[in-house]
Amino acid sequence: MQATALVMFLGVLVGPLHATPLPSESQLPTQENFDLDRFMGKWYSLAKASTCPLWLKHKGDSAVGTLALQKQTSANTISVTKTKSRKGVCKQSSDEYKVTETPGRFQYYFSKWDADVDMYVVDTDYDVYALVVKHKHKRNSDKRGSNVSLYGRTPVLPEALMETFRRVVTEQGMTEDNIGIKKNKGECSPGDVSPDTPVE
Repeated sequence: MQATALVMFLGVLVGPLHATPLPSESQLPTQENFDLDRFMGKWYSLAKASTCPLWLKHKGDSAVGTLALQKQTSANTISVTKTKSRKGVCKQSSDEYKVTETPGRFQYYFSKWDADVDMYVVDTDYDVYALVVKHKHKRNSDKRGSNVSLYGRTPVLPEALMETFRRVVTEQGMTEDNIGIKKNKGECSPGDVSPDTPVE
C-alpha cells in the first residue's frame, strides 16, 4: 500500500505544477485517512530531492533541522517553527500553514521567495516517517519548483526508508544529483554559532 502510494505521488512530480490562484482541490494523492492530530509535534528534516539550483549548489552542506507543528486556536491553521543550522549559525523561523479542505494538504506564503506553496503529506505512519511534496509558485512570475522531503520523528531513520526514498525519487526522473541526505550535526538553539564558522 505504502509503496503504491509512493509511486503514485512521485509519478506526478514531473507533471505540471499548480498555477496561482491555487485550486481548491488537490491533484495529488494525500495520505489516506490523514489524521492531523497525529501529524502534529516534532519532526526532523532528513532528506530532500529538488531541481532548485540553489539547493543543488548547497545541498552538501545542509544539516538536519527540526520542525515543530502545533494546531492553533483557529481550526484552519497550524504554526510551524523551523530550527536549523545554516553556514554555522543556528536560525529559527516561523510559518503559519492554512489547513485546506483536503486532509493532508496545506498552503502557505513563503516570504523569502515571495512564493505561494502547496504542501501535501503523501505518506506517513505518524510515528517514524513522513514524505511531503511541496509545489512553489513565485508571485508575479512563471517561476515554479517542487521538492520531495523526508521527515522523521528521530534524526536517524532505518536505512531501508532512506534507500526507498532514493530509489523512488530517481525512478521518477530525478538523478542522484538532485537528492541531498542532510548531515546530522545535532540539534541547535537559535543564535548558536559553530566553533569552526569563519568570522566575517
